[in-house]
Amino acid sequence: MEVLFLIIVLVMYIGVRVMIALLYDEHQMALKKIKTGVHLFSERKHEEALLFFNNFLKKYPKNSLAYAYRGKCHLAMENYYAAIADCAKASSFSEDIPETYLDKGIALFKLALYKEALLELDKAVWHLKNNASAFRWRGMTKSMLNMYDRAETDFRKATELGDEHANYYLLRKGKIEI
Repeated sequence: MEVLFLIIVLVMYIGVRVMIALLYDEHQMALKKIKTGVHLFSERKHEEALLFFNNFLKKYPKNSLAYAYRGKCHLAMENYYAAIADCAKASSFSEDIPETYLDKGIALFKLALYKEALLELDKAVWHLKNNASAFRWRGMTKSMLNMYDRAETDFRKATELGDEHANYYLLRKGKIEI
């Protein structure tokens, strides 16, 4: 009886190990394939990258990185609502891609949804502690919400991190023209 129990446990252990190996291999293949779309995006071929990620997500519908990059494509193409949806989907599958908070915050800012944008940009700054763009966008958002002193603090931090655009806003005393 004990031998039978040990055999069952051993078979279950081997089965779990095989399943983990198969899932790991599928994940590795997906990462290799996704590089094509990332390359298209980095080459500013946003429409081609968008098509790639649409097709990729049909095969891998829970891939957070694909949703994040499709969101970046939508943001670059000024499809702000689609960018927000994809960034939210990416965040729901994985919190390991903090740039989704920045992209979602930018899209919300572009739609003049400043309070909502500030929430996302706060998350972006928290996760991306040394990202000048996150501080600049949060500063711009605070400026639009008439939080000028706080905006100035963010612009200064962004400038310290090398963001020339933030310095421009500092010189203009936070005046933002949209």
